[in-house]
Amino acid sequence: MVSTYSTTYTEPYNLARTLKTLDVVSNGRMGWNAVTTSNHEAAANFGQPLPDRDTRYKMAHEHVEAVQTLWGTFGEEAYIHNKETGEFVDMSQVKLANYNGKYYQTRGPLPIPASPQGQPPIFQAGGGEKGLELAGRFASGVYANPFTKEDAKLHRMMLRKSAEAHGRNPDDIKMFAGFMFSIGKTVEEALERRYMMQEFAPR
Repeated sequence: MVSTYSTTYTEPYNLARTLKTLDVVSNGRMGWNAVTTSNHEAAANFGQPLPDRDTRYKMAHEHVEAVQTLWGTFGEEAYIHNKETGEFVDMSQVKLANYNGKYYQTRGPLPIPASPQGQPPIFQAGGGEKGLELAGRFASGVYANPFTKEDAKLHRMMLRKSAEAHGRNPDDIKMFAGFMFSIGKTVEEALERRYMMQEFAPR
């Protein structure tokens, strides 16, 4: 299960705690779709202005980094839960996060044991240069909506280059391509339906 949370309008500690708890409860089946939030209508739900795109992506890099740091504060072997000795946790394997960025700060640690997958994987859906950079640095999965096979291949190639630029194996990022199509009895009818659907979209 992949849940979408905004890196602009959530605090790293609360998000890290929520998703890590769900990851443990689900036996390692939780993921996070990290989005920056891109419209003023959504921002209004949080009672805050929408930062510019450059700022939002700077915040996103810090936010994901802070969350992953929190997820790593509880050592994989720290949870002992020994009923005979009464020892619950090996505190030598629990450390503070002490993350201090420009936009986010968090002390930690996160008192939640590791799940079977270690940390929930990060998913990303933003396009453009900044979205590709965020994906190349953090993402395990990327949602994309190419309109042609050529666009899909190009997007995948750019993701691989971004991963390599951040010292990662490009095969560690999986692209999930969605396809948007219109159906009609003829090509003309299908195109007409597509144009009609585009007219319905808010501008």
